[in-house]
Amino acid sequence: MGNPRDRRADLQVKFRDTETLRNRLFASYVVQPDRLPTDLLEVALAGMNLPETTVTNPAILRAAATSQNWRPEMRLDDTLAALKCPLRCPAVPGQGIQ
Repeated sequence: MGNPRDRRADLQVKFRDTETLRNRLFASYVVQPDRLPTDLLEVALAGMNLPETTVTNPAILRAAATSQNWRPEMRLDDTLAALKCPLRCPAVPGQGIQ
């Protein structure tokens, strides 16, 4: 997941266009940021540039992370590891164990 300290500078930047957002922020989260749909970036950009996000976003980050790592209660490692994998996925034909 990376170190939360690396993300703090990005929270203070006001992104003005979707391509800057894609290359500057999402490139550190996904392997192929160029595959992110533009409408998803537009929604993220609109949400990030709402009034008061310069106060709210750092407050959320402080609640979820320390200066070193994510807070232990915020980690989902054990929860995700305990999830049962479905044998079949009815929503996607041909997926899952046959």
